[in-house]
Amino acid sequence: MTQPRARALLLDLDGTLLDSNGRVRPRVRDAVRALDATEAVVMVVTGRSAISAGPVIDDLGLAGPAVVFNGAAVIDPATGKFLEERVLSNRSTARALDFGARHGLQTVVMRAGEKFATRPRDEVEERTLYGLHGTTLVEPDELPRENLIRVTWFSRDHADSAAFADQLEREIDVPLYV
Repeated sequence: MTQPRARALLLDLDGTLLDSNGRVRPRVRDAVRALDATEAVVMVVTGRSAISAGPVIDDLGLAGPAVVFNGAAVIDPATGKFLEERVLSNRSTARALDFGARHGLQTVVMRAGEKFATRPRDEVEERTLYGLHGTTLVEPDELPRENLIRVTWFSRDHADSAAFADQLEREIDVPLYV
């Protein structure tokens, strides 16, 4: 009896393809490339942004589409173009950014090929941006408000993420993925 051949392999980055230092081990890279050279479909599927996932996809040599932003976008790594994206509504974006401004939260917004963050006010806020490669720092009123795929806040005023999520859902009052 012959073993069934893989027809597709969908791979996450963090905690799957990447080691604890954020790198692809040579053995893993070779295995992914070998499978990609067959008829199997090999794709990256990650919560990361296209900017963050792009260098890893390039390192792996994958030319097929990749799913990024927790499924909110599909990119073509060869061209960097977005094949599909789901952006937040203008109403959701306005409420989200107003919430961040009202509470003085450090805010990060992302859209196709771009990341923006409010300028850190101290060392703690500066550390929250560690690893967010390709981020443009701006004043809160300069954050883009259209065609956003993701809005992220960092809070010091909540006991835990659940308490923060509860407040977000109550105050923003539009569907959220928290």
